[in-house]
Amino acid sequence: MDTARLDELQSHSESLLVAKLAAEGREQEARALVEALAPVGAHSAGDRSSGVPRNRAAETQARALVGRLSRDRRALAVAVDALGERMRHVRLMPASSVLELLPPMAGEMARAIGKEADFTTEGAELEVDRKVLEAIKDPLLHLIRNALAKRRDEPQISVRVSMDGDGLRVCDTGSPVPAQVLAGLLRAAVASTTGLGIGLYQAARQAEASGYRLVLEKNEPGEVCFALLEEQRDYGSTPAVASRP
Repeated sequence: MDTARLDELQSHSESLLVAKLAAEGREQEARALVEALAPVGAHSAGDRSSGVPRNRAAETQARALVGRLSRDRRALAVAVDALGERMRHVRLMPASSVLELLPPMAGEMARAIGKEADFTTEGAELEVDRKVLEAIKDPLLHLIRNALAKRRDEPQISVRVSMDGDGLRVCDTGSPVPAQVLAGLLRAAVASTTGLGIGLYQAARQAEASGYRLVLEKNEPGEVCFALLEEQRDYGSTPAVASRP
C-alpha cells in the first residue's frame, strides 16, 4: 500500500480517536445530569404531587441512559485502539529496506570523485515509519555525499550511517569541520573548498521542510557526526522509529 493511502487511513483513524474522546465527554455529561436529578428526587420523596413520579422516572431513565452510553463508549474505545495499533504496524517497515540500498549508492558517489567507498550501515533491525524514510531521503543523500567528498583529501576515512530510536546519523572518521566554516554551518550557505558548507545548508533546509532538524552532534578528529532528528510533533499512536520485538 502506498504512503498516500496510508496517510488517508491514518487520518480516518485519528478522526475516530476524536469520536472516542467525545464519547467519553458525553458520558461524563450524562453522569453529571444524573447527579443533578438525584437531589430533586430525594427532595420530592415526601411530596404526593403528580410531579414526583415524573422526577423519579426521569432519574431512572437518565441512569439507564448512562449505562448504555458507558457500554457504547467502551466498545468504541476497544475498536479505535485496535485500529490505531493496526495502523501503527502497517505504517512501519524494516529500516533495512533503505539502509541496504545505501552502500551501492555510496560506491557510485565515491567512484564519481575517483575514490572507493569505505561505508557501513547500522540499525537494519529497526522498523521505521514509511513517511519518515521518504522525508529523510534527500537530506540523507546530501550528508553521505559530503562525507564521501572528504575522501579526496583524506582517503583513509570511513563513513557510517546509523539509525536508532532518536534519529539517523552520518558519521565519518576524518578531520573536524574547520572553525571558519563551523561559525555559519547549517544556518547559511558557507563557502568552502569542498562545497561542504553549501551542501549541508541545502540538507538542513530539506530536513526542515520535512519536519526534521539537522545538527552537528560531534566535531572531533576521527569522529564527525551529523544527525537528522525529528522535530517534536504529535503523530498520534504511530512512532517514527520502533525497535523490533
